[in-house]
Amino acid sequence: MNFESYLDFIYIDFLKSSSKLKKVSYVVKSLGFSNYPIFIVSKKKINLNSLLFDKKNNDFYYYVSNLDFFIKNNLIFKNKVDFFKKSYKDPYKFCCLFILNDFFNNFLYVSYSSYKK
Repeated sequence: MNFESYLDFIYIDFLKSSSKLKKVSYVVKSLGFSNYPIFIVSKKKINLNSLLFDKKNNDFYYYVSNLDFFIKNNLIFKNKVDFFKKSYKDPYKFCCLFILNDFFNNFLYVSYSSYKK
């Protein structure tokens, strides 16, 4: 599977859960847990933060996380925090996904408005 096909696969899976992810993002931010909610997406079960969705209804595992967790675990280096914050998109409009797999480990922002009920 090429890179673009893999991103399409993630996007299709995202559509299954985007309304729930948006609600979780709202709760994380509005209750003051973090201004920077991040959802870790992986094909494999991992031991990073709290499992949000398993693969019962999705093709990926989804974990809820945040910027502080990424900094503490050196997934974002301290000298890159300001860059991350400047590039972070509005969590009420975009979902911040951290794609974790064998060939692509990076952030991906997906618009919640692309979700169709």
